Amino acid sequence: MDTVDSYILHADLDAFYASVEQILNPELRNKPVVVGGLPENRGVVATASYEARAFGIHSAMSMRQAIQLCPDAIIVPPNFPEYRSYSSRVMSILKQYSEILENVSLDEAYIDISDNVSQPSDALNIGLDIKNQVISETGLIISIGISSNKTTSKIASDLNKPDGLVFIPTGEELKFTHELSVNKIPGIGPKSTQKLNQLGINTIGQLSQQPTDFFKRIFGNQGQKIQSKSIGTYREPLQTVRNPKAISTETTFREDLTDSNFIIAELTKLSSKLSLNAAEKSLKGKTIRLKVRFNDFSTHTSQITLESPTNEYEILHDAAIRLLERIMKQALPVRLLGISLSNFDTKPTLQLSLL
Repeated sequence: MDTVDSYILHADLDAFYASVEQILNPELRNKPVVVGGLPENRGVVATASYEARAFGIHSAMSMRQAIQLCPDAIIVPPNFPEYRSYSSRVMSILKQYSEILENVSLDEAYIDISDNVSQPSDALNIGLDIKNQVISETGLIISIGISSNKTTSKIASDLNKPDGLVFIPTGEELKFTHELSVNKIPGIGPKSTQKLNQLGINTIGQLSQQPTDFFKRIFGNQGQKIQSKSIGTYREPLQTVRNPKAISTETTFREDLTDSNFIIAELTKLSSKLSLNAAEKSLKGKTIRLKVRFNDFSTHTSQITLESPTNEYEILHDAAIRLLERIMKQALPVRLLGISLSNFDTKPTLQLSLL
């Protein structure tokens, strides 16, 4: 049963991988650091420091393009053992404020601080205490959003980055998000954003005013959830235990893709992202599955099972290309691409090779 006085805190470490590298190597501080693979190996940006972001570099961008934007960028290969170590220290700090913790990734988590809040100002003070403790004990900068629910807290933590702290009192969720773009709502991607914009719906406030049947028509079986998120009333419990049977990533394109070079380029980004996600979680899998949705909304899948488990980018990418060749026998424009990894090795992953 939902309680009116619930307080969910979303914590998001700013430019995490790059920040860790700058802490470990002080010579990198105040310089454009890009964590990822080398351009000659079709590398992709995993994280860019804020100095690099000033040049327009962002995650999932090809490293070749990143270097074109900033020739002086310093490329650093991912160092997941160190990232896990720093992440563990931050998660330990968060657990001092609540045992109800949902660990989303190495650099992101939710905690339910409701039991420690007797008045709204307590929530803000907890956020300040966490920020101060994290930077004091680890040197890392963290952005925090606090509200009555996960969706609004995540939106809040993203607004004043880096080093942000935004608190939304219960009942003021929609007032806070009213003027924000609809794509700030988790679950609304580029394609849905474009469709809504074409209908004259640009802000969360405009979306929240639509009738229930509108959400069903636009978002299908996710309509009710999206409607609740737009109003700011969607409540979901924190997932304190995560044992995924598969991990996946996918993207719906703003415009359907017809050029095979563009399709392969997008698949390269997805393969890199999947490799990063798997490496973050110390997961290696044998089964790689590709999903392709065409512009006629038909969805085709194909999968391959390897002899040995992996999370290596090159292996995932090569397998995805082979699967794409199987599916793309019909020359239809592509609306969506997705790739997943499953059939995980139960042994701990001690060595990671990425990009």
